[in-house]
Amino acid sequence: MKYIFYDIIFISLFLLYFPILFFRGKCHRGMFQRFGLWSQELKDRFSNKESIWVHAVSVGEVNAVSGLIQRIKALYPDKQIVLTTVTERGYEIAQKSFDQSIIVLFAPFDISFIIKHYILILSPVIYISTETEIWPNIYAHLKSVQVPIIIINGRISDKAFKGYQRFQFIIKKALSCVTCFCMQSKEDARRIELLGGALDSIKVMGNLKFDNIPDSKDYKWPSNMQHSQFEFIIAGSTHPGEEKMLLDVFKKLSNHDPQLRLVIAPRDVKRAKEVMTICSKEGEEGVFYSDIKQGVDINDHVIVVDTIGDLGGLYSLANMVFVGKSLSVGGGQNILEPVFFGKPTFVGPMTQNFKDVVRILKQESVLVQVEDHDELYVKMKELLGDKQRMDEIKNKSSQVIKDNQGVMDMTLTEIKTLIENRVH
Repeated sequence: MKYIFYDIIFISLFLLYFPILFFRGKCHRGMFQRFGLWSQELKDRFSNKESIWVHAVSVGEVNAVSGLIQRIKALYPDKQIVLTTVTERGYEIAQKSFDQSIIVLFAPFDISFIIKHYILILSPVIYISTETEIWPNIYAHLKSVQVPIIIINGRISDKAFKGYQRFQFIIKKALSCVTCFCMQSKEDARRIELLGGALDSIKVMGNLKFDNIPDSKDYKWPSNMQHSQFEFIIAGSTHPGEEKMLLDVFKKLSNHDPQLRLVIAPRDVKRAKEVMTICSKEGEEGVFYSDIKQGVDINDHVIVVDTIGDLGGLYSLANMVFVGKSLSVGGGQNILEPVFFGKPTFVGPMTQNFKDVVRILKQESVLVQVEDHDELYVKMKELLGDKQRMDEIKNKSSQVIKDNQGVMDMTLTEIKTLIENRVH
């Protein structure tokens, strides 16, 4: 009876929102799986093994947890690793990132009978949630069968904090089910405590993403870019409204340095054609990155990335980098990868989802934050003419990353303790 009230709320909201999802084309193949409708072949893959259930909602969380999953797999070869995600792109990245020994699923809808179905088949010994995804029914049902719950790389954004406070009576009960909170910063720890997390279960760890940056040797680049005479500005994870501003900045900069070329990687790869249209309207000839990979010449083109999984490699080729969702929309995207590669990295003013990381990188002078695209042009132009400063950033960046690493080891220690206490 205690789950019926929440079930009614969730199902009612879902029924109201489903038509919107349908007409926006958001009803993807994972919908059936999220209802617990699995093929017999998928069920058979579990073959009565206990599992370690990791949840990562989308691409950023999947990338953040990938290294940790590999280490968990090595520690517990007798357990089935299961990674659940919510978004279609997160699912695609997860499938691409791991071999078939790790089962990637769409996460269940937070409805009692579906959760019970997942728990019955997965038989988890622990539930690991990345970056504070709070699902009251999942948490309650896992606790009812004594499965420990750990939140790793936990953070509470300004927007999420306000939203959770409106439903404090539900959130507090859900958080009471969590065994351990590994939060990114003191502010995140303070917020989780205010929402109802038990103080003695909250730990400040730092950001796991500092530990999960692939080496440049993991990437392969098109020879016409790797051995090019051009200098590349990489605009990564851009959102609507930012491409036009970046094209304006690029046109001004290329007047001073004709060897510059702009690479735009929209956060949603499905927007690649839309971004190409924007380039045309702004008088710039564009070419898709998939064509560059096939040997098409760069020439005067703006390169629009229409592939998945190539942005990290492009960052390592850049002369300068802009990371999107920070001039428009807001929230920010992961800025650690270009910094790791020693690239002068720029962001706009709206980086509220990465407050602690931005603070650290700005404090060490390896990140430039600007108020608008006019200031972005000014700061990029200044840096293009200052080779000494660019070399200083390159030399300092890797040390900043190293100084903030070690979170994965601490997180793994907490996970091992919870698994071994339950198993034994």
